[in-house]
Amino acid sequence: MKSILALLASITLAGTLAGSSALASDGIMIPESSGWARSTPPGVTTTAIYLTVMNHGSKDINLLSVESDISSKIELHTHKHEDGVMKMQQVASIAIAAGDQTELKPHAEHIMVFNLNRALETGERVTVELKFDDGKTHTVEVPVLKEAPDADAGHGDHTAHKKK
Repeated sequence: MKSILALLASITLAGTLAGSSALASDGIMIPESSGWARSTPPGVTTTAIYLTVMNHGSKDINLLSVESDISSKIELHTHKHEDGVMKMQQVASIAIAAGDQTELKPHAEHIMVFNLNRALETGERVTVELKFDDGKTHTVEVPVLKEAPDADAGHGDHTAHKKK
């Protein structure tokens, strides 16, 4: 009986993971449904990418960098409340604790993209490669949206920088 229950639990877990994203051998999972990039009008050269990184492993891990063919300059950022003002600041890494998850979202930790090669249009998908401190990389494809899926989040003026 125990083996049947274990088998059913494994099948259920596998089905759940297959519907959202794959669990990598290092325990890192990036649910495809969590990711998105903000669309940009012509002439706008910055955007942000948001997603959730889940760490099902037994060791803490750090996201160190992100690469994509949409830009040659991508940074990890956070927001800090300083002197009554929210300010964006680059960070060297973003921690994902063992057995936990870190949500990269507007007005919090996020991926900042500068010097876009082209405008990002709503409905397209972009591929990003996440690099972690254990030397492993994870590639994920995210949809380009006009606004946050929950429609109540925003990214301030980060998409207001125009080419000069």
